[in-house]
Amino acid sequence: MTTYAVGLRATEAARLQVPDIDTSRMVIRIEQGKGGKDRYVMLSPQLLEILRVYWRLTKPGRWLLPVRWPRPDPPTDLGDRRSSSLRVPGR
Repeated sequence: MTTYAVGLRATEAARLQVPDIDTSRMVIRIEQGKGGKDRYVMLSPQLLEILRVYWRLTKPGRWLLPVRWPRPDPPTDLGDRRSSSLRVPGR
């Protein structure tokens, strides 16, 4: 829900940390987004409430959202990995 609500890319979501959420300014800091640039996205009151419930239930550590690849460098293009696994040997 967080990735959809604020328009995060997969790599941005994987790098999202708890301190990146600024409730006083109602923004989320995205570090090293597309093009290696930092940016801020708006945090809606509805998403903030959902994140607070999520926090109470899961008590995440350093990283806010769980991902399956190792951090801090998730794959940037899953399509490349998929297409390389479909190649026929010898072609």
